[in-house]
Amino acid sequence: MKRCFAFLLTVFVALSLTAFAHAGTYPDKSIKIIVPFNPGGGGEQGARLLEKDFKEKVGQPLSFIYKPGGTGLIGMVELSRQKPDGYTIGIHSYPLLMLDIITGRAGYTLDSFDFISLLCLEEVYLAVRADSPAQALSLLAQGAVPVLPDPECLCREHLHPDALVDAILAKRNLGTRITDAPVVVGIGPGFTAGEDCHAVVETMRGHTLGRAIYQGSALPNTNIPGLIGGYAGERVLRAPADGIFTRILDIGDEVQPGDIAGTVNGQPMKCTIGGVVRGILPSGTPVHRGMKSGDVDPRCQPEYCTTASDKALAVGGGALEAILHLTGALR
Repeated sequence: MKRCFAFLLTVFVALSLTAFAHAGTYPDKSIKIIVPFNPGGGGEQGARLLEKDFKEKVGQPLSFIYKPGGTGLIGMVELSRQKPDGYTIGIHSYPLLMLDIITGRAGYTLDSFDFISLLCLEEVYLAVRADSPAQALSLLAQGAVPVLPDPECLCREHLHPDALVDAILAKRNLGTRITDAPVVVGIGPGFTAGEDCHAVVETMRGHTLGRAIYQGSALPNTNIPGLIGGYAGERVLRAPADGIFTRILDIGDEVQPGDIAGTVNGQPMKCTIGGVVRGILPSGTPVHRGMKSGDVDPRCQPEYCTTASDKALAVGGGALEAILHLTGALR
């Protein structure tokens, strides 16, 4: 028997296991369910839906084991390592499972698990790179999400978008106009709702983070990095000189104070605190002395580098709220 795996949970998971209940004395003890997400989230709540019916149908309680991180990867690796005796099951999103397998992040395959049942369905979209506005429209017609690299946003003249979000995060407006689309949203300082955009989303950590502003501007840039794990400015890696940056460490690498993350013309860019490299410029990038070239997350959780942060989720949610509100989709 392979490890039991429930993807996108359903109460039918418990019913599916009733067949095992009639096989000898199985199960004669509680059954572990590995939840690859934090307690309180949607995945955990879905798993909790099984709890009552599972005990009634199978005769044994579920024992919840939380293994969050890596968008579910850590929990699924843990599940794949369990003894295949029917006493450990798991819950996960099938698209996320497949993504880990396709990208090679997973140390397992679909054959590592027995699929028990489906809990719910969700729409999944495939994002594909486009090299021109015409190709982007073609991909869109095929049901894919086109990703069109366009630093100057010249594609807006061809695509005529219903909504445009300026998320360059340059701390200033580099040319976005309120007339660029029926709905224009600016992210962070540098925009004024009612003048160069229809709404601004707050990016400063604090009580108003992620809030959609329909009149006025976001809080001004303080040039002070947000406090994470008790550190602020110490987290930032800055270029030691003018020149061309060469990366030595990669995102996700663990570091100690004094470790060299990169160099500029042979001069080292050293880490001042321990943790995990959360961001770093690619080799070949022109930099000037003091320019932010990377940062270290002192919480030392590598999985944070592959998942959206609390700030990113709040800001993204604010942008979505603004678009839905301004287009009338919420009416």
